[in-house]
Amino acid sequence: MNISKTILSGKHIVLTRALHQNAKFSNDLIALGAIPIIFPTIEIKTIADIALIDKAISNIRDYTFIIFTSANAAELFMMRYRFVIGNIILPNEIKTIAVGKSTAGVLASFGIENSKVPEAFMSKEIPAILGDITGNKILIPCSELAKEDLKLNLENKGAEVHSIAIYDNQIPESIDHSILDQPIDYLTFTSPSTVVGWIKIIADSKFILPDYTCIVAIGEITADAAKSVGLKVDVIAKEHTTEGMISAMIYYENAILATNNVQ
Repeated sequence: MNISKTILSGKHIVLTRALHQNAKFSNDLIALGAIPIIFPTIEIKTIADIALIDKAISNIRDYTFIIFTSANAAELFMMRYRFVIGNIILPNEIKTIAVGKSTAGVLASFGIENSKVPEAFMSKEIPAILGDITGNKILIPCSELAKEDLKLNLENKGAEVHSIAIYDNQIPESIDHSILDQPIDYLTFTSPSTVVGWIKIIADSKFILPDYTCIVAIGEITADAAKSVGLKVDVIAKEHTTEGMISAMIYYENAILATNNVQ
């Protein structure tokens, strides 16, 4: 199928991820002629009690692996690491795992270039790439809402896992519902947290999502979160990045165009 780079022209696309994370996604859409609608449903806040993460950082040499399952975890951990240790240099013997290109990109910005990245960009792929981890200590800085699946899977392989919250996803303090008073061709979700935030925000308004709106999820886990609250997910990105979401929307538009041409 010949994919046109202008097929998203004029399409109104809602971006629900945290405000500070929307720049590239938005600019990439604008470059394709789309109209991004910035409507963050979460804010990222460092948790108030950081004693546990500070203790882990102070004892960083105890760990064989540090696993970062999100760009937020990577950025906030490295900023805290710099505060506690005084630099951003991890011990050479520690191996880092990054879920997704954006997470690896954040680590690279702190000078950590050798992170392993699961090919499927999913945390469930991690145990398979670590090999024998019996007796290893593993640190997972994460959100307060993070699921325990990865921790349990690694513990089942014989590792000692410290899954420690470093940030929380909160509903934005200021919300302008009138932003949604325009056509919405696509509604995008980049994490289960953005889904939860959307549902909480919309519950406090009279907004009704148009029937024609296509809901796009960055991956299966986010899609499952959306389905669990009654949303119909139309598109799931094969590559779990915002670039993958754009490719999925382009493919979707082309599929509709091809169907209409046949008819």
